[in-house]
Amino acid sequence: VRGREEKVEAFSLAEEVTERTEIRRRAPASGFVGRTEELALLRDAWNAERGGFVVVEGEAGVGKTRLVAEFRAGVRRAGGAWVGVGRAVEEVRLPLAAPGEILRGETGAADVDRFVAALISQLAVSEPSPTDRENFAHLIALSTGLSVPGARVTAIEPARIAAETHHAWGRWIAARAAASGGRALLCVEDLQWADEATLALLESLAARPPVAGLLVLATARPGARPPAGYRRFPLVELPAAAAHQLAAAALGPAASPEQAAFLAEKAGGHPLYLEELARFLREEPSAAAGIPGGLHGLRVARVD
Repeated sequence: VRGREEKVEAFSLAEEVTERTEIRRRAPASGFVGRTEELALLRDAWNAERGGFVVVEGEAGVGKTRLVAEFRAGVRRAGGAWVGVGRAVEEVRLPLAAPGEILRGETGAADVDRFVAALISQLAVSEPSPTDRENFAHLIALSTGLSVPGARVTAIEPARIAAETHHAWGRWIAARAAASGGRALLCVEDLQWADEATLALLESLAARPPVAGLLVLATARPGARPPAGYRRFPLVELPAAAAHQLAAAALGPAASPEQAAFLAEKAGGHPLYLEELARFLREEPSAAAGIPGGLHGLRVARVD
């Protein structure tokens, strides 16, 4: 690359996908550090099999997504559960945007007909009635803003639409759980940006779980509208010892203890700032004295 002496890693495009991928950026090379107690609490909530609605709440970059991803990976390794993952997006105000992302990932369908056909096929695991399967699929599709001409469910009284739609989503989740071993974990990132329809659906699923032990697990920044019936799980910055451990791992084996201590002191216990600062120092080792004050300044400096 022009202007750089070191080698730059290159990639080739393998395929184009229409849905969002779960891993949106390369995991930090430093690994998962300093969240043993928090991870144990989430595992306890899952192992208790009582289900419910848990919101991991913390400032941007404090490690909410990383913690939930680590927990989710453990659930998948253990098996016996369906795991759905969606993300609310600030600039997208479509109805049920986060659950819709889960649907697209599960069905792999780009057009309405294939989308509905995939839902009907998945519902067959636990729904013996062809009519029920079709009605549930149509309700789900309509709830995400899709047009389904001729759908019988359009005749449902407006006052009953929300309840019937939530029931349809529940039956689909139950079918996915039945096909995967019986349990279900539903994860929604960035709940602070979720639309009202998504919040209503999640609250309904948590209040009336379609499968025993359904756990709805969300991440949110402080100040988000609290959903009904949720358990708050506050996540704060890393303690000093964990921050030092993360700093040493982020800088790599060539780093000295003094460099790791310097990094931990500058970044505090903020994991994202620490990772970004470590990357900055690896690229500009002579710039330690002029480290920008704050994550935004650091990113601007890296761009410059």
